[in-house]
Amino acid sequence: MMPPEKLAACFALDLVAGDPEWFSFHPVRMMGKAIHHLETQARRIATSPAEEMIAGAAITALLAGGGCQLPSERVIAKQCSQQPKPA
Repeated sequence: MMPPEKLAACFALDLVAGDPEWFSFHPVRMMGKAIHHLETQARRIATSPAEEMIAGAAITALLAGGGCQLPSERVIAKQCSQQPKPA
């Protein structure tokens, strides 16, 4: 668990910096662009609500599971590699 003072510092930093529009390679901005692109493609292909649900689940799995694989997100990849392996 994160100490309260560290959490407060992170919250304050996020309020000040947020997701800067000038930094197009910010991880949150990159995820937003990826979601927008994949959702647009999925909506063109899906013909029913059930297919939209499946496409949404696939996008979620792709982005959540693939987040550690993107070369431009080295910080996240480093954090993922440092997590303890399940026994």
